[in-house]
Amino acid sequence: MIEFGFAIEAKDLEKAASILDAAEMTNETEANWKTLAKIALECQNISVAQHCYAALGDISKANYLRQILKLM
Repeated sequence: MIEFGFAIEAKDLEKAASILDAAEMTNETEANWKTLAKIALECQNISVAQHCYAALGDISKANYLRQILKLM
C-alpha cells in the first residue's frame, strides 16, 4: 500500500488503480478504491473513476460514468 500512496501523491491514477487491482478486497482496499474514485473525479479522470466504481461493485455509478465516456 506504500506504492499506492506514492502513486496517489504523484497523481498517477492509472498506476494506483493497477496496484489496487492486484490487492485482495479488504476494508482497507475498499477505502482506497473510494479514495481513488474521489480523486479521479476531482481530476476529471472519468475512466479511472469508472474503473473504481466497478471494482467497488457500484454498478449504477460505473454505468453512468461509462455513458459519459461514450459521449466524450
